[in-house]
Amino acid sequence: MTPAAYVFQTDLGWIGISCTEKGLRQLILPQSDTTEVSRRLGIESNPDAVIPLALADIVERLKLYFNGYKTIFPDTLDLSAGTDFQQRVWEVTRLIPYGETRSYSWVAEKTGNRNAVRAV
Repeated sequence: MTPAAYVFQTDLGWIGISCTEKGLRQLILPQSDTTEVSRRLGIESNPDAVIPLALADIVERLKLYFNGYKTIFPDTLDLSAGTDFQQRVWEVTRLIPYGETRSYSWVAEKTGNRNAVRAV
């Protein structure tokens, strides 16, 4: 997967996504315009740009998801920008089944630090 970023529109607003060679790196949830999405991704905004091949599949799945369809996201993630604690939290939250919720206490306990509820 080559480094890439893309901004696209859904019924809920503009979404941004980026990846590196290691996997998906960043997802910007719906915003009202492309300016904030592009700023967070660190790219120039160009909604008419051609979708990078590395992101085509995930973009289509995200569009389905944001239109209310159950969608599976088996993608590899590049979590290297996070701290060790953040990486543990992200890995634990990936274990939560679709449509289910867990408490911050549960996540903290699963990270090995039950006192980290507020940090979670």
